[in-house]
Amino acid sequence: SPLLGGVGGGLEGLGVGSPQPYHAAMTPTDDAAPRGPRWVGAAVRGLWAAVALAVARAGLLYAMEHMAHQRDIEQFRVRLAGALPGIALSATVCGLAVALLAALLARRVRRGPAWWGIGLVLWIAGAALCFAFLAGWDSPDATRAVGLDTDRGRKAAAALAGGGLLLCAWLVAGLLRAKREGGAGRAALLSPAILLLGIPLAWQMAFGRFAQEMTVVEVLRSLTGAPWEVVEHHSELEPHAGVICPCGDYKIDGADMPSLVLPPPAEVWLQLEPGSGPANLVARAGVDGSVVHRRVEELEGCRVRFRVEVDGRQVLSTEIALESLEEVPGTAWADLGDPQGLPLRGGEALGLSTALLGPDGEERVPTRALKVGFGGLALERRHLSPRQLSGPRAPNIVLVVQDTQRADRLSAYGYERPTSPHLERLAARGTLYQEAFATSSWTWPATAWILSGLYPAEHGVTDGDSCYLVHEVETLAEVLQREGFTTAAFSCNPLIVPEKNFDQGFEFFDHGRGVTRKSHLVMPAVLEWLDAMAGTRFFLYVHLVDPHSPYDPDTEGRRLFAADVPADFATDSINELHKRLVVEAGRAGEVVAAEDVVTAEERQHISDLYDACVWTGDMWLGELLERIEALGLTGETIVVYTSDHGEELFEHGLAEHGQSLFGELVRVPLVLAGPGIPEGVRVAAPVSNRHVAPTLARLGGARIRDLTGAIHLSRPPSRGEDLIAFSTARGFWEGRFPRDVLGLRRGGMVLHWAPGEPGDPEPSTRRLLFDLGEDPGERTDLSAQRAALAEELQAALEGLEAELAARRRAPGVGAGAATLEMLQEIGYAGEDE
Repeated sequence: SPLLGGVGGGLEGLGVGSPQPYHAAMTPTDDAAPRGPRWVGAAVRGLWAAVALAVARAGLLYAMEHMAHQRDIEQFRVRLAGALPGIALSATVCGLAVALLAALLARRVRRGPAWWGIGLVLWIAGAALCFAFLAGWDSPDATRAVGLDTDRGRKAAAALAGGGLLLCAWLVAGLLRAKREGGAGRAALLSPAILLLGIPLAWQMAFGRFAQEMTVVEVLRSLTGAPWEVVEHHSELEPHAGVICPCGDYKIDGADMPSLVLPPPAEVWLQLEPGSGPANLVARAGVDGSVVHRRVEELEGCRVRFRVEVDGRQVLSTEIALESLEEVPGTAWADLGDPQGLPLRGGEALGLSTALLGPDGEERVPTRALKVGFGGLALERRHLSPRQLSGPRAPNIVLVVQDTQRADRLSAYGYERPTSPHLERLAARGTLYQEAFATSSWTWPATAWILSGLYPAEHGVTDGDSCYLVHEVETLAEVLQREGFTTAAFSCNPLIVPEKNFDQGFEFFDHGRGVTRKSHLVMPAVLEWLDAMAGTRFFLYVHLVDPHSPYDPDTEGRRLFAADVPADFATDSINELHKRLVVEAGRAGEVVAAEDVVTAEERQHISDLYDACVWTGDMWLGELLERIEALGLTGETIVVYTSDHGEELFEHGLAEHGQSLFGELVRVPLVLAGPGIPEGVRVAAPVSNRHVAPTLARLGGARIRDLTGAIHLSRPPSRGEDLIAFSTARGFWEGRFPRDVLGLRRGGMVLHWAPGEPGDPEPSTRRLLFDLGEDPGERTDLSAQRAALAEELQAALEGLEAELAARRRAPGVGAGAATLEMLQEIGYAGEDE
């Protein structure tokens, strides 16, 4: 090929080999078949080096994608199918270039020690080239590059650098040997070339698309809080539903999980309902991390045995050694059986038990109760369902949730800076709701209602004491999957993860390991997933966090909107400024004026950085819309853009979100576009974003059960909702945090009220009442002047909350050590929580 010929010519010009008759390359005593020019030998070794580099790079991608980024193995195979052609091409160029450097190095080595210095430089250059390729520093996808900002990344980089040095040394040794033995024939080029061309093609044919059938998981019943019959229990603590967290390190599969806590020795039984049909029991065995700190002599050499029995016969037993807990910060969950669970039939009796075994294998009774048990207990049923094809009458659905996006900072909503050109274009071909409201001002409760259509009091995800989306809540993903949609979620927020059951109904759920990920770390995978799904009907949920702190915008976004912000102004400065304001407010017993604590320059820097992040998020929305258009899916895809909540930028004395219910925190964007959606419509009527899920379910031919008062957003209402409620369990009220704060909008009036806590010695009687028509910034409290109206709205709010609480699906499940640690890291929890 011209490429090989060019490399060969370069080698010849450098004296590695020169055109000569084949017999000239043979030794006088060599009676083998004639060989080609010696540059062919260098090219052959370069191609074999390319094969090695490509295989190593593919293996490294597997480690990063599947192990480090928690991506599903099938999703990885599809992504790798798209990446392999580029890997093979880059590996070929890299291998031949390194072969060229190795040939130059071999020439210097033959000239003697005086030239070895130059040879060393060439050796390092070749190794650096290999390292750069293996590390993926040329990849546009940052998740495929080895970083140096973590201990694991530095160790991987050191290993790759050593591999590059060894590969370059192998090439030099091979070329020196070839000099003595004669050149290789051109036919030797075929084997590595076929591998470089054939493997990507074969992989594409085998794994370039997802399987034609998908596995649908139906959760029949959660067993954690079931009425278990207690046969035996530890004298100090009875079996109960709780939370077990084997490890606070999210890199270990030990995050907290709702569990049936069975301090050994314990035994419980449950009679399954007759006629309920076959099902699978899914469960995991775990020892809470608190046991790590119980380094008492009685536990040395001990193990905890977990046993499952059906109708009196043992079907599974596993053990976890306690001494291993002292060597690591915790342990992982132990799966019981295969991923599909243990088969059960209706009418059978299910028994679970735990026991503490001593070093001699004999059962012991610990002095104090150990927090161990079975996590994720549920009965499931799985079946295969064919994937459906998409079309204008069977549209795809894409739901984009831009975390922390307040509506009034989008140019699509009239903001003077051009922060959202792509959202403007989306709104031009769809419907924009000018007055859309979140039901909460922070992520957990707000996202749960986006996916379920339920208020926080109904779905139960309200705070750290109730942060698990229970199986009893039916989600948009579940009902769409039952209609044949292929479902996938990509979450950048560490609160929206499978550990909190937000993955129910999703076949694929891409998430980080307890860290916030900006769009550039996720969107390449989203776009590749779209490529693989083209033609298949899908529901895609993308949860981005670009406007969320730390404010880390794209370079171009910073240039356009935050060019005057000093480089040394930390992107997470808003966290420190918020803490400073909270401290001052706590001292004063009320929110203080932000300008008295935060300088005007600091406030301006934060505002500019936020705008730059909004533009960054819109840029990635544009990438998504362009890929949909390039795939020819625009006419058969419904796109919805919204946010879980907004962000306070010092308007009411604080910053960030969760602490109040003012408009900057609960007024969010809502844009719908696609088949069946009116074009170019702007709706002024106020609505709640809780209607997103039932609307999308209906557009997908499905229905979420037991929803009341749902509005079909694809048919813009002529008037707004009578009552729109919002709440936060992390409110700041009269200098106290966290407090439950409730809000209610009726017409143009909005009420904020803190009901107080049971047994509160000083319940608050304060209410805030605002007239949004006269006071859209909510600056003037009218609760004293219009006390009768405030009392009326408070009574309506109390009645609504009581009604919602009565419809709650199941008791809440709280956070464990891993969640609390993660909440502190991302700024949602104080040190004392």
